[in-house]
Amino acid sequence: MNVIVISIFSLFVLSQLPWWFVVITSSMAGLISKNYITSILNGFLCGALPWLVMFIYKLNAGGELLITRVSSMIGFEHWAGAMIATIVIGGLSGLMGSLCAYTFKKAFKVS
Repeated sequence: MNVIVISIFSLFVLSQLPWWFVVITSSMAGLISKNYITSILNGFLCGALPWLVMFIYKLNAGGELLITRVSSMIGFEHWAGAMIATIVIGGLSGLMGSLCAYTFKKAFKVS
């Protein structure tokens, strides 16, 4: 449930702020995670889902020509290549932000 809330929040701010802000919103998922695995999964989802939704929105809002040309520039013949690259880049960015926040929380946890 927390991943959905963070992803929706990230989706709203993604259109107004720079692309790297997804790392900051994904760090919220790292702060509420219980262990490394959930931190990694939550971070990847919180990074990849908003970028995927924005990609699909831009594709359907008339950006198909631009997306197809960018996809061919990176070596894919179809727009699906750009979608995969978007998911991977967003997911890895979110994963790193979430994992950094989790390790920060764990380092300063009072036992």
